[in-house]
Amino acid sequence: MRRSLHTKTTLTIGVLLFAMILGAVAAGCGSGGSTKTNTQKSASGAPTGTPIKVGVPVAMSGPYAGDGQNSLQGVQMAVAEINAKGGLLGRPLKISTYDTQDLAPERLKLAAGVLVGQDKVNVDITGWAGWGGDVTAFGNYAPVPFFHDDAQQACVDIMKKNGYKNIWMGCETEKDTGTSAWQFIHWLPYNWPNKKVAFVLSTDPWAAATYGAVAAGAKADGWTVISTDKVPFGTTSWNAVLTKIRAANPALIMFDIQSATDMLTFMQSFKLQPTNSIVSLGMGLPVREFQDAAKGKINGVVGLTDIARGYPIPPATAGEAAWSDAFAKKFGVRPGGLAGMTYTCTRAWAQAVEAVGDPTKYDEINTWLASNSFTVWDGMAPFKFDADHVNRSNYPYFGQMQGGDMKSLSYNGQAYKDYQGKTYEFQIPSWIKK
Repeated sequence: MRRSLHTKTTLTIGVLLFAMILGAVAAGCGSGGSTKTNTQKSASGAPTGTPIKVGVPVAMSGPYAGDGQNSLQGVQMAVAEINAKGGLLGRPLKISTYDTQDLAPERLKLAAGVLVGQDKVNVDITGWAGWGGDVTAFGNYAPVPFFHDDAQQACVDIMKKNGYKNIWMGCETEKDTGTSAWQFIHWLPYNWPNKKVAFVLSTDPWAAATYGAVAAGAKADGWTVISTDKVPFGTTSWNAVLTKIRAANPALIMFDIQSATDMLTFMQSFKLQPTNSIVSLGMGLPVREFQDAAKGKINGVVGLTDIARGYPIPPATAGEAAWSDAFAKKFGVRPGGLAGMTYTCTRAWAQAVEAVGDPTKYDEINTWLASNSFTVWDGMAPFKFDADHVNRSNYPYFGQMQGGDMKSLSYNGQAYKDYQGKTYEFQIPSWIKK
């Protein structure tokens, strides 16, 4: 579902400067390492024996470091939980990281060579990792399982073309996401003044495919796309785009550029002379840097409130709420979308290893993943990979910024209810003329 920001949060120099101006807290990145020494048995009953290695190829520096940190934290959370309960098959899990920096194909190839070829990890788990270079890099090391969150049909096509059996995508593709996004718009309890929509999108294939599906849903409902502007990450001047939008006065603006600076500057410029439009920030809404900077400043925008598996806000189940609290205590921040996804994929792989009984029986582990579903938190729909090795069981949550935080409004086209039984109503933004 997610493109990180899956995703993919682009921490350009502009983002960092803007976040500093607004007092946002820039997140740091940690890294792990692998070891070839056996662990010693402890009096506390800790896992013993040779560690089972978990490779985590993520950006720990460069423009995608925010995504990388978020992805790594999800794996760290799962590994800590598993080790605290005696390990996997009685052995400890050990994380080995590789800094993929700008996610260039050659760097991803190096990551696969170091983690699988040299460190001999038993699985690789990451979040958003580029535009398919990761699939090729880690597919060439089949059958060692590789989990990612690229959310692109192109990745599925690469996997199928090359016959890779070890690739697992934890989220749906662009068409699924776009269809769900329009389902939310269709669901919104709002009396639309017209049926005109404007798109403002990033210049990448994910946005084009996702909003192609949105446009198809809009057209089926009798809507007209009055403009589609595609702009690069790091854009802060919106005069030309907003002049066009103001002239058409659409009832809906769908903005999807997953950069905190881009979203904040767009909304600030828009609110200087707003149109009578609902504004959706799509998958940008859950970007943690945006949330930090926008608290109390931008209410009324809509979009996704869960960009990855099992973490709507507020949480949907008591188990999720407890996990979120534990995550925040461990890392000092609440989990972002990619953390939910990498956590879930780590637990899925661990369950497959437990079922097979050996972390090196890769073909059997991949077969188990293809044939079984599992649930991380009680009350959640089972996580299941389909024939394309894609998890399409991940129904998205959509909602609105209210009171300086996200509130989920709908789930799978129905009203959302949190773990305390509360539902949340759509609020007409303050800039809309009554």
